[in-house]
Amino acid sequence: MMFFHFKTMDWMIFNVHDFYIKVNPEHMQQTITDIEKFWKKNVDGDYGFTFDFVDKNYARTYEAYTNQKNLFSLLNIVVIIIALFGLFALASYSIERRMKEIAIRKTLGAETHVLLKALSKQYIVFCIIGFFAAVIPVYFLLDKWLQNFVYRIDISFLPFLIGFVVLMLLTLIVVLSRAYQATQVEVLKYLKYE
Repeated sequence: MMFFHFKTMDWMIFNVHDFYIKVNPEHMQQTITDIEKFWKKNVDGDYGFTFDFVDKNYARTYEAYTNQKNLFSLLNIVVIIIALFGLFALASYSIERRMKEIAIRKTLGAETHVLLKALSKQYIVFCIIGFFAAVIPVYFLLDKWLQNFVYRIDISFLPFLIGFVVLMLLTLIVVLSRAYQATQVEVLKYLKYE
């Protein structure tokens, strides 16, 4: 350890930027006042005394990432809502094209849950394919992004599993609600010209 007055060495003035001092949080204001007096009297009255807290400085370091997280969360909600509207439109179009088939099956005695299973099966398969097609690039991109941080965490599979369950639930809610409406229509409306 070496002690010297930094004004005695010209090159030191430009190299000293910060002094870190650990203080008792119970007497914070008094301690800051005492350090400021000491600075002006013994160190350098020409340079103004400014202070900052390490924890707040640390929090500001990650403020950009917090803002990105909030922005991406908002964008994710918007994208999910748009995707649900698109899925509802696609399911409505697909089911409308199959209304004669649904009417014939109902006439022949098919139960509602059998029709719902037949109408929603293709959407479940598409969700599974889409999820596995997206999860691999997302995992590798997330892993690459996390390499920028000094303190890293391992990527858990739990968020991907939760995302898959939520994806399936939203898909089933949208598709089954539209399919259930289709199974409740009057059969004669679609069979009267056959």
